[in-house]
Amino acid sequence: MRPIASHLETLLLRAVADAAGIASPDRQKTVMIVEELLSRDWASVTFVGVLHELRLRLEGPAAETRAAATLLAASIGERDIALPGHFVAEIEVTARAAVVMPEDMIAISLTVNSLVLRD
Repeated sequence: MRPIASHLETLLLRAVADAAGIASPDRQKTVMIVEELLSRDWASVTFVGVLHELRLRLEGPAAETRAAATLLAASIGERDIALPGHFVAEIEVTARAAVVMPEDMIAISLTVNSLVLRD
């Protein structure tokens, strides 16, 4: 049986949460919900790796959640993400949609695509 997320996917998710400024689950703050993790093998003439698609949802107070999504989109590509035996060749937020909820809450769906290569 395949685990829900590989070790590399778990490390990528932690880096994404850090880039968004989300530290821990707290009902009064923005939370990150993993909706789907997709991975497929990738290879070129010189490199071997995996393409990861992380479909996420940020939920929480509107202003804080918008700020987290903006911070994530602006900073994820600049982060040095430590992955043992691998390196992140590319990572970016490729899609974003928001749904306003009652009581000044918002849900923002994000897609983060990443190419992780073996060292």
